[in-house]
Amino acid sequence: AGMLQMCRRPNIVECLGLYAINGRQHLVTELADTDLGSILFYHTRLGEDSAATMTEQMLVGGRDPCYCKLGDFGTAMGLPSPSTRLHQRAGARGYCAPEMINGCYSIRADMWSLGIVIYEALHGRLPWFGKLDPSELEHKILREPIVWRLNAKLSKQAVQLLQHMLQRKPGRRISTGVALAHP
Repeated sequence: AGMLQMCRRPNIVECLGLYAINGRQHLVTELADTDLGSILFYHTRLGEDSAATMTEQMLVGGRDPCYCKLGDFGTAMGLPSPSTRLHQRAGARGYCAPEMINGCYSIRADMWSLGIVIYEALHGRLPWFGKLDPSELEHKILREPIVWRLNAKLSKQAVQLLQHMLQRKPGRRISTGVALAHP
């Protein structure tokens, strides 16, 4: 909640209040029409122009054009510097970068997670097939090649961006600045 209160940006859900009742904290945020996960469920996949970020935490509003806002900061934290190394796993397992599974990661892990979110928005599912137990999922993230749907109509630029974001070695992964400048 503290991180959300500090972030006041157009594409981050607004924190309207934080209340403690009977020892439990309650966060009041602005209301959105739906979330990206629901849109993917009903429409299978989004086009490149509509692809956004992590499905259940992306709130969607409006009709034409629609807008997306980040809405879940449960595991968010500020970093003292971009070179800070972290050791505590956070976030949904299917979106974890390989180095997070191995136990030591940096801000570059966020680029992997965002790549998985964009992949999911464009393909309608995560790159990992089927119901997987945690160890199977970790094995796939660490070792198996990412499967690209052949019938997904993706531009060459979208595929290149995802390939750069989803590099297993963090040092080979695209930086935030380069990703933002990508066509």
